[in-house]
Order: sequence, then structure tokens, then C-alpha cells
Amino acid sequence: MFILFCSYGLTAWFGAKLIIDKGYEGGQVVSVWMAFMTGAMSLGEATPCVTGFVSGRAAGYRMLQIIQRKPEIDPKGTDGIVLANIKGDIELRNVYFSYPSRPDQLVFDGFSLHVLCGKTMAIVGEGGSGKSTVISLVERFYDPQAGEVLVDGVNIKSLRLEWLRGKIGLVSQEPLLFAISIWENITYGKEDATDEEIMAATKLANAANFIDKLPNGLDTMVGEHGAQLSGGQKQRIAITRAILKNPQILLLDEATSALDMESERVVQEALNRIMQGKTTIIVAHRLSTKKDADTISVVHHGIVVEQGTHTELLRNPNGAYFQLIQLQDITGEPDAYDAGYQRSTSAVRSVKSSKYIHSASLKRSISGGASFGSTSRHLITTASMIVQDSTHAELLSKVSEEGEECRKVPLSRLISLNEPEMPVLLLGTMAAVVSGVIFPILGLLISGSIKSFYEPPDQLRKDSRFWTLMHVASGVVSFICLPVEYFFFGVAGGKLVERIRSLSFKSIVHQEISWFDKPSNASGTIGARLSMPQIYDVL
Repeated sequence: MFILFCSYGLTAWFGAKLIIDKGYEGGQVVSVWMAFMTGAMSLGEATPCVTGFVSGRAAGYRMLQIIQRKPEIDPKGTDGIVLANIKGDIELRNVYFSYPSRPDQLVFDGFSLHVLCGKTMAIVGEGGSGKSTVISLVERFYDPQAGEVLVDGVNIKSLRLEWLRGKIGLVSQEPLLFAISIWENITYGKEDATDEEIMAATKLANAANFIDKLPNGLDTMVGEHGAQLSGGQKQRIAITRAILKNPQILLLDEATSALDMESERVVQEALNRIMQGKTTIIVAHRLSTKKDADTISVVHHGIVVEQGTHTELLRNPNGAYFQLIQLQDITGEPDAYDAGYQRSTSAVRSVKSSKYIHSASLKRSISGGASFGSTSRHLITTASMIVQDSTHAELLSKVSEEGEECRKVPLSRLISLNEPEMPVLLLGTMAAVVSGVIFPILGLLISGSIKSFYEPPDQLRKDSRFWTLMHVASGVVSFICLPVEYFFFGVAGGKLVERIRSLSFKSIVHQEISWFDKPSNASGTIGARLSMPQIYDVL
């Protein structure tokens, strides 16, 4: 605004100069001035568009980087080999691997493992030893820095990834369920599955009994992250999804470690059914779920230190596996696995060398195992949250479109909420009044300047200086008042929004549990309300 007022003052002064020195008429100067004003206003209207383009370009730069980036591991790539018949023979040969977030910390240092087709391999090891990393490499969530991961003797880098993952079933510790119905969650395993196939899969997974007892059966909504179901029920839904996929390779990543004993028994029965005839890799803390495996591998610091069947490993009383079994029998704690492994490092030393001594605490071992083992799960969980947040945003929009009754907030209440900022609002109001008066004054200044163009030269020279200075003075006033107005009103508005959000959040966390079970009160929807004008609905 300061520049605009000064430009008008310059126009008034220069127009008077042209009339006095060049003999121009007042009408000619006024015509040029009006053309100048019209052009300036048109350019001013384009300014927000230019600002939007600049902001969009800055915001879109990183987005375009992601959009245009070609993934090193492309799950939808059409290149690669498709085997006519997959047997399921898996081999990790001399693998060296570290996670991208910790490139200097090797998880596998020359790791080798061979799982014969149709056999079950159980992997035993402390937290962070690399048990779940085996599953991540077989699924090709990551590629090793050196070595090979082979399926039926073929490096999985040569196979078409989408086809390979279609032949692999994964059941993890934390089942990934979307906030949709049970039927829709199951059909992610096979999109064109028939009702008969789904019912057969639920029976095989021991899920049919509890589904039949639900009021809506397969159409029951599972809630956000499956919150409406118990841990065992969610796990059986995940197993049903894997059965429907009918994979040749089955990966069980601590599939029962988060369940109680009864739920574990039911889920384990379902797993035993689907494991028959399939190549299976099991990672679990509870040794009772591994003793029936064809081969048990004890992993320590990224190296296999013991391998054999349950019976064979128990024959070595100095072995690490024997010490683990003995410790669990004494403590009676299924989850004492990591502690047992750490206390049995003396046995590991006898199998390998003293460099494998490990003395970390139980808590660090368990948390370490989670940090290494759940990396791939976190990737999928993030995608799930993005999809669900999108769903909640759509739901919020739908509710608004359907005309949900919203309580109107009276102005008096907003004023009372903004009462601590009254001095700030008063200063902002005073600045706004002055800013508002300036524009009517501008009209008077322009009319006075135009009138002076028709005066005698001596009077015109005198009046042109006056009107020019008045334009500049008005520009200075606007230069001061407008920022003051925006600043004080911005402070008051920011404090008001902060106070309303704080009250909203306090109200939300004190609601009863059943309030959160409503689809309209899911976490994504609540987050949208707290960040949008809908925050007034929860006051």
C-alpha cells in the first residue's frame, strides 16, 4: 500500500510538471492516470495467483521428487522371471546385510541358511540377532549388500517381484487390518475369491466359530487397526487371508507371541493345518511353538551357531538351545526367551568363539528384536494409516455434505474465549479503523489532485506539492497501520485457535470409550476436526 500511495503522489506531481512545462491539458493527464490505476489494480489481482504458483512450486518440488523416483525394488515391475512351478526351496547364501538407517551396523555377516521345500524351519535367537530380517529378505523388502537370496535356486532379484510375493504368505505378530469389514479384509488375500472359498478358509483358520457369533457375521466392521476384535480374532483373520492366498511359502513372524495361552492354542492349531506341505519359516519367542519344526536354527549376532531338530539339539547339554529349554521349564515364563538366550552365552561360546558373548538386559533384547524385526511391518502399517486417514477425511466430508447438525457458536462465547487478549484486540481494532479511513481519504486526495490540474500554473505548482506530500503521508500511515493490524489480530486469532484446540482435546480425552467406537469419532476424523473449522463441533 505504501508503494501504491507513493505512486499516486508521483503521478500527481509529474502530471502537474507536464502541464506546466510541456503544455499538456488536464484531461490528458487524468486519462493517463486512470489508465495507470486500472492497470495497477489488474496487476494487483494477479498477485495472489502468482503467490499461489510460487507456493505450489515449492510444495510440489519434494512431491515430484517422490513421484518421479524409480524404486530400486519395484513391486509392480513387469521385468523378471516367472517360474512355471515353484517348489519353495529357500536359501540365503553368504549374505551381508545392514539396514539403510544403520549402514555401519551389520545384521548379517556372512549369513547362510537353507530351507528345503515343504519343510519347516524355526529360527531361534535373541532380540536383534536377525530373525525377522530373514523374513524381510525373503519377501524382498530389502536387498542384501552382498550374497544371494535364492528361491528354487534362482536369485530373487531375477524374479518378478509381484509374482513372487503372490506365492508368499506372511502372518506377523501385529495383524494388519483395515477399518473395513471382515469380508473385505479377508479378500485382500484373493480379490476374486468366492463365498465358498472364504467360508472354507475361515473354517480352516478356526475363525468361523467367532465370526458366526457376531451380529453381522462377515460384514462386521473391525474398527481402526482391528480394535473391535481381540488379538486372537485378528490373528485368525490374518491367517484366513493367508489361507485364501494359498501360498507355497509361509512366513510366520512371531505370529502367536502377543496372544494369551488359549488364543495361542487355537491359532497354533490353525497354523499347523496350513503349514502342511508348505515351506515354512517360523520366528517366535515361545519355544513350544517351534519344537515340532523339521529344523531349528539358533542365530546369534547374524550367524547360525546351532542347527538341528528339537531332539538333536537337546542331546547337547552344553548347547544354547538346551539351556533355553531348561530355563523356560524352570521359570515357566514363555516370554523369558531372550533372557534365557543371554544367560546361555557360555554355551554359545563353546559352539563358536568368545566374540559371541552377549550381556544385554532382557528389556533391551526384547525391544531390540522389535526394532529390527518390525521394520517391514512399519512400512505396511504406515501405508495402512495413510489409507485410513484418507478414509476418515472422506467420512468427515461426507458427514458435512449430508447436513449433520452442528451447534452454532455465539459471538459472545468467542469473545469470552478471547478475553485475555482484549488489549491486543483493542490495538488491532484501532489500527484497523485508521487503515479503513485511509481509503476514503485516498478518494479525496485523487479528486483534489485532478482539480488542481485545471488551476493556473502558479497555483498548480503550489498545490501539486501539497497533494504529493499528502499522498506520501497517507502511504506512510498505511505502511505502519496495516502490519500493526495484521500482527495484533493474528496474535489474538492464534491464541483463540490454540485455546479452542486445547479445550477440544481435553474434552475428547475425557469421553467414554463407546464414544470412540463410532465411525465418526475415529482418530483420523478427530485429527481433522482439531485442524479444521469443525473443532467447534466438539466444544
